[in-house]
Amino acid sequence: MDKKISIVQISTDTNKGGAGKAAYRLNNSLNKSRDCKSIIYTSQNKNNSNLDINEYKIRTYTRKIITKFFRIIFNANNIFKNNLTSFSLIKIPFLKSIPDNFDIYNLHWIQHEFFSIYDINKLTNNKIVWTLHDCWPISGIFHYDPIFVSKKTNNFFKLLLWLDNYLLKKKLQTIKKKNIYFVAPSNWIKQEAINSTSKFLKPKIEVIPNPVPSLFFKEINKTSARSELNLPLDKKIVFFSSIGGLKDLRKGGYLLIEAIKDINNSVNDIFFIMVGEYKTSNDEFNLNNIRKFGLVKNDYFLLKIYKACDLVVIPSLIDNLPQVGTEAQACGRPVVAFNEGGLRDIVDNKNTGILINQKSSYDLSKGIQECLNSNLIKEEYSQKIRERAQKIWSEQSVNKKYIKLYKKISKDRS
Repeated sequence: MDKKISIVQISTDTNKGGAGKAAYRLNNSLNKSRDCKSIIYTSQNKNNSNLDINEYKIRTYTRKIITKFFRIIFNANNIFKNNLTSFSLIKIPFLKSIPDNFDIYNLHWIQHEFFSIYDINKLTNNKIVWTLHDCWPISGIFHYDPIFVSKKTNNFFKLLLWLDNYLLKKKLQTIKKKNIYFVAPSNWIKQEAINSTSKFLKPKIEVIPNPVPSLFFKEINKTSARSELNLPLDKKIVFFSSIGGLKDLRKGGYLLIEAIKDINNSVNDIFFIMVGEYKTSNDEFNLNNIRKFGLVKNDYFLLKIYKACDLVVIPSLIDNLPQVGTEAQACGRPVVAFNEGGLRDIVDNKNTGILINQKSSYDLSKGIQECLNSNLIKEEYSQKIRERAQKIWSEQSVNKKYIKLYKKISKDRS
């Protein structure tokens, strides 16, 4: 029997945000295989004390203070307030050493000063995979192309633009020096990586999506799920989920608010359910036809929410491969989203959901209503949606692709 491939999954978090969840799920999925032994190196957190390697607690607290300081500066200047930015250039001591006898080091989302460019340079050459959960590894300080940026220029703005260019050059130098292989969860971010790096190097990159746990393919009757959650049985239900709620404008929650208002003015048989932090000054979501579940960390409870709804809406203006979309499809639920980014990988237009070309609340509301009035919410289509999801995002399907890549790297770079 061949020796198992050993992998360290390196991620700032494993229980916050989509990227951390994806890293955790990949680790668990690979360990179900006979070919791999995967462990996680992550931050110190009371909820993940059972994981393999945690950084020192004092370092976690130090990083959080530094990250908070940067956020205060950005918000005070009101220039990059609505765009996620990271540096990961600061050498923070007390980093637990990662053993150098692993076959592969798989980087994930490593921001908030968790794992800097300098730390990457300490890893063994030619054994690094970097999963692109967003565009930060292939850009400067931004995680996505900036939107909602003030056009006002001042010295602070110029400094950040210089830093953006400097950080990109440092990353590209590291990528070339360490011979890093990229994994792109979506075809869109693969092309973004090629466009960003092609002037300097030819990126080694392969498209492999994030796995969806087998739990989400479980059969649960829609009526039973609604009864358990005390949701209306006589209405069409639309589900929206975003951990950050309305704080991240890139997620398009503000467009959904307007779309809901538009729908409420024209029909009265649609009910909305939401997961995430939805606290707004005007309390826009305090309507009779909305149920807010807050943050949901239990996957089985989340499964019941998916099964209770008729469709899932993702109003993101740009996104990579949001797991709410792949989870929804695994549950057999159609997805309504803008025709952008990795959402094109999730939705087979008119077959597993609706892709909307215009980014407006009006078009969003029309897309939701079109989907609810189509055959996509019927049971026979639900089965087709689930079967397609099984082929693309199941643990078995994703494992095969990652293991094939790991074996290739181990063989070529030994």
